Amino acid sequence: MYSPYLYARGTELLSLREISSTAVNVNGLLPVLEPVNSNATALVTCLNAWNSDVVVILNPYQNDFSNGNNVNQFNQNISQLITTKNNIILGCLVKSGINFQSLTTWISSCGNKRVALIYDNAALTDAELQTLASDPRITYHIILNNSLPQHQYNYIPAIKSIFINDNFRKLARNADYNGSEFFTNQHQYIGRNCIGIGDYSITGKVLDLGGGQPSAIASHLIYKELSNNSIWVRHFVSSNTQRGAVDVATMFIDVADQITAHVPNYLSQYGNNIGLNNYYSCSQRKHSPGLAKNKQFQITHHICLMLDIINGRI
Repeated sequence: MYSPYLYARGTELLSLREISSTAVNVNGLLPVLEPVNSNATALVTCLNAWNSDVVVILNPYQNDFSNGNNVNQFNQNISQLITTKNNIILGCLVKSGINFQSLTTWISSCGNKRVALIYDNAALTDAELQTLASDPRITYHIILNNSLPQHQYNYIPAIKSIFINDNFRKLARNADYNGSEFFTNQHQYIGRNCIGIGDYSITGKVLDLGGGQPSAIASHLIYKELSNNSIWVRHFVSSNTQRGAVDVATMFIDVADQITAHVPNYLSQYGNNIGLNNYYSCSQRKHSPGLAKNKQFQITHHICLMLDIINGRI
């Protein structure tokens, strides 16, 4: 199982909708969505189109939800959808300071809906975690960034464990990326000590809401290193690295051209999917769809290739 951790922003939701609408084989895919925008319109549209399993976190805390703002209203806005769609798994972030009794009360309030607990620096005692691990109402235990004490991993059944780690080395500027680097080999452990693995795709765990015009355009595409069955990421960076020297459209087309020149020669490593096809099309038409679409294309490729790898298609 592969679980990308997404913040339910526009580019990520559009990527899921594109995957859903183009008959991609999503067997083994379980996205985890931690919303950061209180306006649920785009999320509801995506979830209505998404018919496979998905975890939606109902106690988000970042951006629009900081200091507990808007959480109750957000839950009300999506309550009907949650009631009618059985593929939506109710997620709860278990962070430091959480009240164990309140957590178990919330689990009980979910009725017959499936529940996932997402551990993010939880401060649970051994007895509390053992109680949760043995609770049949909890479908998945998702551990973020190795944030449980090592011995507590032994309490959680492997058939319910999903390990999500931030494997992307985020740099200050796109211009600072160069060449290829190791991403992960975590997929090799699926079926041993966990049922699934995940990552934050090529966005990283730190919430970045974007800014002004970049000095360079970059596309970070993962590929399989055939010699040792690991996953690496290659950084395609525009030739221009000086802010304002070249417009964004020119830099994007440069990157799309680089991808089109390189990737088709290594299909056994990069695969063949709609994310890559978007770059090929833009290169052929000399079309720049904007920075948001560049991010969407990368996320789509990332999810599609991870699915190909864990399902043995690549």
